[in-house]
Amino acid sequence: MTTTPEHTITHAEDARGGEFSLSIDGREAGELTYSRRGDSLVVFQHTGVRPEFEGKGLARKLFDAAVAWARDTDTKVLSTCSYSSAQFKRDKSVQDVLAEQT
Repeated sequence: MTTTPEHTITHAEDARGGEFSLSIDGREAGELTYSRRGDSLVVFQHTGVRPEFEGKGLARKLFDAAVAWARDTDTKVLSTCSYSSAQFKRDKSVQDVLAEQT
């Protein structure tokens, strides 16, 4: 039998940007941060997972939560984060939230 630790993702935001935080059993495990560039545009800046939690798919869980939030709020996304940029390039199913770059 395999058990997985309980994880919780929370979202906090202010006028300049926000953060999705992931915790496992009350311990901070990772985060995805973004800056705001207007009412309906954000830039994913950083996705990080603590070394002791790496290799468990947690960065993708953070990314998926942020993409779901962008969809729910009609927010478009740019990315300067190497992880998020790679996910957008690799997975066409999340590209609907990408902002068109001119």
